[in-house]
Amino acid sequence: MEWLLHPCHFTCVLLRLALRVFTKGNRDGYSTPDIVTTFALLGGACALEVASVLKMIWSTWTYAILRNYDWDRLAIVILFARYHLVAIKDGRWSDSIGQINLISFCVHRGKKDLKGRIARLIGLRDWWDKARCTKHPKLSPEVKEFVWGLLKGDKRHMVQIEDVTIQSGYWARRFTGFAESQQLNWSLSIEFHKSMLIWHIATSTFLNHPDVKSELVGKYKGMAGAVETLSDYMMYLLVEHPDMLPIKPAAHSLFGETSGSYMQLLSIWNKSNADGNYQMILNYKKVFSDPRKDRSMGVVNQDDLVLWQACSLVHTMLNMKLELIHKMVIIGTVWVEMLCYAATNATGGFHARQLSNGGEFLTHILLLIKHADAVSKSVGGIVEATVGDDELTAGGNSPSVHSDGCNDEITEAC
Repeated sequence: MEWLLHPCHFTCVLLRLALRVFTKGNRDGYSTPDIVTTFALLGGACALEVASVLKMIWSTWTYAILRNYDWDRLAIVILFARYHLVAIKDGRWSDSIGQINLISFCVHRGKKDLKGRIARLIGLRDWWDKARCTKHPKLSPEVKEFVWGLLKGDKRHMVQIEDVTIQSGYWARRFTGFAESQQLNWSLSIEFHKSMLIWHIATSTFLNHPDVKSELVGKYKGMAGAVETLSDYMMYLLVEHPDMLPIKPAAHSLFGETSGSYMQLLSIWNKSNADGNYQMILNYKKVFSDPRKDRSMGVVNQDDLVLWQACSLVHTMLNMKLELIHKMVIIGTVWVEMLCYAATNATGGFHARQLSNGGEFLTHILLLIKHADAVSKSVGGIVEATVGDDELTAGGNSPSVHSDGCNDEITEAC
């Protein structure tokens, strides 16, 4: 306890000495503004010192020390005051997750309300729209269990995503483990930010399709919520914290360009209900041709291409001859793979800064990846040892050590 109080005690002594010097000393040679400034700075220092002492008293360190000295009742009082009476930001994770949905963003942006007009007049329209459409809900247990299950490989028998990049750090993946996987590989073989936007729009449209919504009941509903949460979180990172993602600076504008193209469709088709908004994506290929084939300006319009490819992807998912739960696992695996790619390619300095502030969800994903690797290795070692013991005792033949062409391995026969 003494080591915790000693620094504060030393600082308090210095402040008392300084206060005594300033109050009792001769101030005739100093101007009034200098005296006022000095006392203001001294008062601020005293306030900061009082705040730090209070923060130390209500800290979990104090709680642990009191419990160590068997002062349980006082420790409980400290804990109660900490969580119910004192608002302290101590660097713990808020257990919340940022959320932005592109289609909802466009719908809200298209509304001509008074607040939006005022924000446009003062030049804060973009900031206002992002602030209004950004949410930070608590991370549900379903999302945590879903992500952890996929990281452990619980659904590996249903879908796998392989890294096919030629150079480390680049985004290129392919699906394996299920029929018709070849139809989806193109969506993971393009630039990372484009792949994110395409899968985000396709995920929202797929989950809001009438045929899919009618089946999303019971356990499927929780899985659908987890998938949508991960999709909206990646959009949140792309819009609010693009520096966290392994993308080029030029890619930051694609969200705005794509939302602008979608808003033009809203103004043309004048769809006001949610189902109509998603129906626009489903009908996109019927109204517009492939931008890669229509090069009237000599350059492919990337935002139109994103919408066209999102429409193509969602139709592929709807037409695949798989159970709904299988399709949900495929989409969820894509988002977990993107989370892992973003987490492992972010700089160490970024993760260190985030941990000091409680940690972004992306940082927790990195820790889960490391933990899942450790768990799989430990389980693999146990399985290997078990299989090895079974082989040694199976046939009654004693293994022999061979060094001639067998690399000193213990084998039954060389």
